Amino acid sequence: MIKKLAISTLCLAATLQGLRADTTNVSTDSGDFQIFDNPSLHGGADVALTGGTTADGDGAVLQLGYYTGATNTSNNFTGTWVPLTGETSLNTAYNHSSIGDRNAFFSGDGTFALSFNFTAGDATTGNSLPPAGTILSIRFYNRTTIAASSFYNVVSSDAANWKWSSPGTPTASVSFSLNDPLEWLSVSLGQAANTAFHTTIPTAVPEPASLALLGCGLLLVPVARRLKR
Repeated sequence: MIKKLAISTLCLAATLQGLRADTTNVSTDSGDFQIFDNPSLHGGADVALTGGTTADGDGAVLQLGYYTGATNTSNNFTGTWVPLTGETSLNTAYNHSSIGDRNAFFSGDGTFALSFNFTAGDATTGNSLPPAGTILSIRFYNRTTIAASSFYNVVSSDAANWKWSSPGTPTASVSFSLNDPLEWLSVSLGQAANTAFHTTIPTAVPEPASLALLGCGLLLVPVARRLKR
């Protein structure tokens, strides 16, 4: 009886410890957009980045992460790139995130809808977490492995909801989408010209900063445009 009681007490303590764990939940999705490969690889045609099969993790590589210097709005791509998820991430629970993933549901080619829990001190989800207020980014590759990819780009935003919140109890939450105002890595911001996608950022009236990004980055086409076709 004493042994059974001791085991039950340990299990309860472990459960309570899990409930008290300092955690940040990050949810992100492609919103109303579909993400396309570099058209030069497809004779100028729009071809969505592959979502793989209905299983998660076998589409084109997607990494949620941050740049170590991205703590203000001057340049979201300053410093060293640190992936929180996706191939090469130290958070091994999430090192296969990709286009097409939607938790247990298939999101489709060129789209994604993801949710991750990062727990401080956890060996599989608590590695390389950024300081509070760090601006988050998403990096896309155009193949299912980084080694096989010929192009990649990174998207971020100055919107407040793209900033990391330190793990807390109850769980801290961060939620953002490609529907938010976006900022793309470009050649002028440090992107290598021979690896960049070509980008079109849809705006009602393009501003000078937006025009400067045209032709650099990832081809992103609204769903509305596809329906119009």
